[in-house]
Amino acid sequence: MAKLTIAVAIYNLENYLDRCLESLLNQTVKKDIEILLINDGSTDKSEDICKKYIEKGLDTRVINKKNGGLTSVRNLSIKESQGDYLLMIDGDDWLELNTVETIFNNLEDFDLLCFGLKWIYKDKIICDERFKSDAVYTENIVNTIFRNEINTGVCNKVFRTKILKDKDIVVPEIKGAEDYIFVYDYLDSCSRVKKIDKFLYNYYQRENSLSNEKSEDFYLNSLIVLNELIKRTKKTKKETMDFYGYILTNYVYLIRDYLKKDRKVMLDDINKQRDRIEKYLKIGKILFLNTIPFKMKVRYLKIRGKNSR
Repeated sequence: MAKLTIAVAIYNLENYLDRCLESLLNQTVKKDIEILLINDGSTDKSEDICKKYIEKGLDTRVINKKNGGLTSVRNLSIKESQGDYLLMIDGDDWLELNTVETIFNNLEDFDLLCFGLKWIYKDKIICDERFKSDAVYTENIVNTIFRNEINTGVCNKVFRTKILKDKDIVVPEIKGAEDYIFVYDYLDSCSRVKKIDKFLYNYYQRENSLSNEKSEDFYLNSLIVLNELIKRTKKTKKETMDFYGYILTNYVYLIRDYLKKDRKVMLDDINKQRDRIEKYLKIGKILFLNTIPFKMKVRYLKIRGKNSR
């Protein structure tokens, strides 16, 4: 059995895939890894590029499947993984060449290893400030999200496969926001998490990338995620002031941004999600919480109950 599985999500990436596969081909450590290239029904030359890298010596398994979206690729990655740990990346991004070596040097007996990422734009590179120092978490681990100490993306995280399969943790069908709930559910099953100050993942910002588009679906699905988080934390009785502040802050920024949109065709669905969140965010509790900045309280009062129309 391999120590680490790296699963690559691929869909119509003929213009970007070479860079990703080149970074896998030239890793400083190549032993004890399994590479899965999951082709999600691409209609371009992505499959041919995968074959080209096998000829170049990349030790990999190509899985061709009917197009089902990123969620289906992530869940198939979990199912097909034979390694002790799993790293799931996107085929238009790439890893630093010492990524596998760094992972092996830091895994020890942790349930999750998180490393830094860089957002790569045409004219600039931005490093995620949350990964400028190492940290180990053994208590209140889900709060690392709500304290903004780690991100909620999947691609810079190494998961223990046994936990994923034993706990039946899967990526939900929430297009554009699927990672949030998946990472929360996984963190809730962890005992030991490590964060390292190594920026190993290069997250390429394509102008037409799904994650860069803010359609009305984005706002609806983001609100659905907040309500799912509320439901989960209430069920497990793990509500904290950090969580309350996280829900409030994300809700305020989402709605302030959404209200600026001219065309709104999903009003009923969005307002339904808003009502549920505002029912949870009791005004009396917000006003007297010292942990919530005064400016954020004012912003919430301005949008609270304000119809999305």
